Amino acid sequence: MDAMIKAIAKPELWLRIWHCLVLFALLACVSGLARAQDCTIATQPIAFGTYDPIETVTPLVSSTQLTVNCRKPNKVPFVAALSTGSSGTYAQRHMESGGSQLPYNLYRDAGLTVVFGDGSAGTQSATCTTGIDGNGCTGSNPPGPDLRSIVPVFGRVPTNADPVAGLHSDTITVTVTF
Repeated sequence: MDAMIKAIAKPELWLRIWHCLVLFALLACVSGLARAQDCTIATQPIAFGTYDPIETVTPLVSSTQLTVNCRKPNKVPFVAALSTGSSGTYAQRHMESGGSQLPYNLYRDAGLTVVFGDGSAGTQSATCTTGIDGNGCTGSNPPGPDLRSIVPVFGRVPTNADPVAGLHSDTITVTVTF
């Protein structure tokens, strides 16, 4: 009778161990999620203004920024990457209005030489750390509970495009990996 009880108890013990391991794995995942939830990401649209195929003789240039705030005291490293948008390519993004397209691109630098992307196809993502200047990012320690990093995004619409009149737009997905 004693051996029978031990045989029945062993699967129960393994089941408890397995449940503890699963619970530990879930807690580890939640712990990682909690750390990621200590950061906020804010973006602003980039506005190029009015493009006139006849009157626009110089490219339209504009800029915006991506802001990452993370709870103090930790300085949090991250990588920010941009998608191709509706064009499906980094070579030349385009805004759309119905069937009309207006070419543009987004850049990491004010000189408009390094395409802001995901690191593929000759593009660069942004590698930054909250609270620290470097790699084209501005880190700061503003009053309050957060450390900040500002990632500039520069844009350009070239000349010699012939879009139809109307609002042209594109949606870029920003992926921030901590």
